[in-house]
Formats: sequence, C-alpha cells, structure tokens
Amino acid sequence: MEKALDGMTAVLPPEQGDQRAQVASVRDALARYVASFRDMVGRQTSAGLGYTDGALGEMRAAAQKMEEAVRQADQPRLAVQLLLMRSAEREFLARRPAQDRADWAARAADFQRAIQASDLAGAMRPAVLDRLAVYQTAFQSAADAIQAVGAAEKVMIQVHRQVLEPSLNALAAQTRADMTVAQDLANAVTARADRLATVIEIGGFAVVVVVGLLLAHSIYRPLNDMTRVMQRLAAGGTDTVIPAQERRDEVGAMARSVQVFRDAMREAERLRLAQEESHRRAEQEKAAAMLAMADDFDASVKTKVAEVDKATIGIRSTAQAMASRSERSGSRSLDVGEAARISTERAAVAAEATRQLALAVNEIAQQVGHSTEIARKTVEDVNATAVQMQGLSGSVQSIGEIVKLINDIAAQTNLLALNATIEAARAGEAGKGFAVVAGEVKNLANQTARATDDIARQVSEIQESSRRMGASITGVVDIIRSLDEISSAIASAVQQQEAATREIASNIDEVAHQADAVSKSVGELSKASALTCAGTVRVIWSAKSLTSVVDSLTGETDNFLLRVRQ
Repeated sequence: MEKALDGMTAVLPPEQGDQRAQVASVRDALARYVASFRDMVGRQTSAGLGYTDGALGEMRAAAQKMEEAVRQADQPRLAVQLLLMRSAEREFLARRPAQDRADWAARAADFQRAIQASDLAGAMRPAVLDRLAVYQTAFQSAADAIQAVGAAEKVMIQVHRQVLEPSLNALAAQTRADMTVAQDLANAVTARADRLATVIEIGGFAVVVVVGLLLAHSIYRPLNDMTRVMQRLAAGGTDTVIPAQERRDEVGAMARSVQVFRDAMREAERLRLAQEESHRRAEQEKAAAMLAMADDFDASVKTKVAEVDKATIGIRSTAQAMASRSERSGSRSLDVGEAARISTERAAVAAEATRQLALAVNEIAQQVGHSTEIARKTVEDVNATAVQMQGLSGSVQSIGEIVKLINDIAAQTNLLALNATIEAARAGEAGKGFAVVAGEVKNLANQTARATDDIARQVSEIQESSRRMGASITGVVDIIRSLDEISSAIASAVQQQEAATREIASNIDEVAHQADAVSKSVGELSKASALTCAGTVRVIWSAKSLTSVVDSLTGETDNFLLRVRQ
C-alpha cells in the first residue's frame, strides 16, 4: 500500500499540489489506523484471546481456587455470596460497563464481610481471605485489560471513521472530479482533434485519473472491506472470510494479521464453547446443589422468621403489658408519693409532739422523784412522831400510874383522917385540935382525890387521844408508805414512759426519715416508671419495626430464592 501511494505521488505532476496533499493525508491516516489496529491486537492478546490465557486465564484460575476453598469450608451462605459475586463478574464480562464493575465490587465486599462473620475454624478463614484477595487482584487486572481493549477498539474505529475514511473519501471525490474533468476534456478533444498538445495533456491527465482510480480501488475498497471484517469479528463473526490475504503490500499484511486474529478468535471460541459446556454442567450441578441449599435455607429462614415473629409478638405483648403496668405503677407511685409526703409531715408533727411529751414526762419524773423524796422524809418524820407519841403514851401511862398511886394515897389519907376524926372524937376536948387537923387533912385528901380524878380523867383522855393519835399516825404512815410505793411505781412507770417516749421519738424520727426516703424513692420510682414506660413504648415500636424488617426479610429471601431457583 505504501508502494501504491508512492507510485501515485510519482505519477502526479508537481502542479497538482492538492492531489499530492490528499495522497499524503491518506498516507498519514493509514499509518494511524495501522498503529491503532496493532495496539488493539496487542491489548486483546494481553487481556486474553480466551478464558485460558492472559489476564482472563489468571482470573479464572484464581476463581477456581477460591471456589474450591469455599467448597471445602462447606458454608452455604458463603457459597451463595460467591455465586452472587461470580454472577456479577459474568455480567461485567458480557456488557463491560462501569456500573457492572461497581456492582461486582459491592458483591466482593459482601462476600468478604460474610467470610469475616462466618464461623470458619482454624486457618480456613485466612486461607479463604487470601484466595479472595488473589481473585480480586486478578479480576481488577482483567477488567483493566478488557476496558483497555474496548478503549483501543474505540480509538481504531474513531481513526477509521474520522481520519482514514474522510481522507479516502476526499481522494475518491477528487478522483471522480478529475474523471469528470477528463471526460469533458475528452469530449473537447474529440471536437478539436487538431489540437494534439491538448490531446497529449488530456492523455496524461487521463493516466493520472486512471492511476488514481486504480489506487482508490486498491486501497480504499480493501480498507473498507477490512474495516467491515474487523467490525464483524468484533461482533463475534468468526466465520468471516478475510479478503486480500494474497496481496504483498500493507493491506495484505493487515489481512494476514486479521486472519491470525480470526483464527485465534475461533480457537478461543472453541475453548469458550468447551468451557461453557463444562461450565454448564458445573452450573447444572451447582444449580441442583443451590436448589437443595435454597430449599434448606428457605426452610431454615422460614423457621427462624417464624420464631422471630413469634418472639416479636411475645415481646410486643409483654411490652404492652409492661407499659400498662408501668402506667399503673406510675399512677400508684404518685399516690404513694403523696401519702409519703403527708406521712412525712405528720411524722414531723408527731416527732415534735413526742419531744414535747418527753420533756413533760421528764418534768413529771423529776416531780415524782421530788415527791418520793418528800414522802420518804415525811415517813421518817411521822415515824419519829410515832416514836415520840409512843414515848408520850408511855409517859401518860406512867402519869396514870402515879395518879393512881396519888389517888390511893389520898384514899389512905382520907381513911387515916377518918380514923383520926374518930380518935379525936373519942379524945373529946383534947382531940379537937387534932380533929380540926384531921378535917383539913380529910379535905385535902378529898381535894387530892378530886384532883387525881380530874388528872386521871385527863390522863385517860390524853391516853385516848394518844391512842387515837398513834392510830392516826399509823394510818398516816401507812398512807404515806402507800403514797411512797405509789410514787415509786409512778417513778418507775414514768421512767419506763420516758424510755418509751424516747424510743417513740427515735422511731418517729426514723419513720420521718424513712418516709422522706420513701418519698424520694417514690419520685425515683415515678421517673423510672416513666422511663420504663417510654422504653416499653420504644420496645413496642422496635417490635413493630422488627416485624416490618422480618416481613421485608421474608420478601427479600423469597426474591433471592426465586432468583437462585431460576
């Protein structure tokens, strides 16, 4: 092709600069097209002509190792996540948009989280994670290579459409215009045969036109054919016939390169079909296993969902009952709090009254003690008086004996006076003086008798008074002793009452303290009841949300199992 362009440039006269420029433009466009074609072929080879070589082969090998590790782990959930990730991989390889690559990245992240959250034992988890990392690296390399191939294809098509095809079209248009001019000149030459120079010029120009047509025919059409062949190959038409392979120029070399590319695509297609058949059988086996696993997963999920739903209903019922009880408890706690407040106030009043009572009892105890002391002293004084009265009674008794003795003496004296009177009467005149003395003695004796009688009567009265006084004193002593005993009993009772009053005061203070503590506790209980009620309401809302989540999970599970079973 380069030789044809060089020959065309050599044929063109120097004055036809436009045609020379168009040929040069076609030369440059063709060079760019060939360079883009070779770049695309190189990138496709790097990406892999099939699923066994290049970056795609490395990715497939890494995926197989990872699948083997997951099968050995015997984790159904990991198998499901792996299946979703490989499905995203196939979608990307089939369509190759950036969104599918992002979807694959999301599935890979889900798979990695599932591995980390699984119960893989020992070194199994690190091994699976390592193989996942190798697979992710291989996928990223393959994805970059595939996207690079797509970009190279776009560049090649863009060069053909925007550079080479316009240059060839311009050259063809110029050639057709030259042919029109040549035809007009030929017609003019036929009319004017006498102008040989013109004929020669027309002949030379016709040669140029013919050469241009031949060049266009030898370059433009093969390139267009080659472009259409490449487009059909890009569309998967591996049965396309490659033209111009027998040519010895650049077009022939390009055709033979395309032939190699087509043969590689056929071999890749054959390998792909074989792999797809193997993959189909593996997918059938996997699908059967997935269906069985899906059935088990469905049964397990439905069982767990039923348990969660039942537990949610129980939680909601319990929470509602707790809310009702909390409300009643809050109401009652307010009543108890009010009662505790009133009890606290009354306990304070009672405590003050008890303190006053304790003071009064203490005063009574002091007075009773003073009365007891006075009674004791009075008993001592009365006992002393009784002793003195006993002494007085003895003295009176002695006086009575003395009076009796005096009375006896007066009687004897009176008897002696009577005898003296009788003797004086016998004596006559001699005894008159003695009779007078005897009469006086008799009078004295009578007076003494009367005096002693008065004394005896008075002594008897004194004795009677002393006896009554003694009896009265004895009664007074008994009464005072009874009063002393009563005072002692009162003092003991007052002491007990004082101790009881102190105990009552202490208990009332403790009751007031406890009532205040109860009031505070009731306040805390009211707050706790309110918080419990609020928490119970949140539990009810959470239970409702959990029910919605369970329903959503059930729907998502059904959709997932439907996709798996499809």
